[in-house]
Amino acid sequence: MQLNNRHGHVMLLVMVVLAVVLMLGSNFLLLTNRTKARTILNHHQVQVYYIADAGVEMVLARLKENFDWQAWAQEFNTPVDFNGGRIKIKVQTVSKTKDQVNVKITSEGYYKQGKKTLVVKAQLQKLPPSDSVTITILSWKEKYGVF
Repeated sequence: MQLNNRHGHVMLLVMVVLAVVLMLGSNFLLLTNRTKARTILNHHQVQVYYIADAGVEMVLARLKENFDWQAWAQEFNTPVDFNGGRIKIKVQTVSKTKDQVNVKITSEGYYKQGKKTLVVKAQLQKLPPSDSVTITILSWKEKYGVF
């Protein structure tokens, strides 16, 4: 006596197809979640870079207003809140004459878990007769660290 149970074969086929579809769906979901996490991490890296960049730009703007940075340096002794993050800024004199000063600006940007450090060397020069200040960027480096 031969058993010819086609319903059992169809059920087995449906279960195999369903298992394959579920595996493909779960892999797609996993891939989507990983892509989302990478996108968020990339956004945080860009954000932290621009926060550090804003610290450099703040210092350059203040230097253009007042050539003697030591008169206003205490403004940056504590971290500055900026755009959802924080900036730590340090300014050092590299060399100085009556009409020219070379400075090193170190700006550390913090956003969420990220940190980015920019080190900028700039030359400031007073131009007579109006004593306007020109700024020349000598170097602009990004320190790479663990994100």
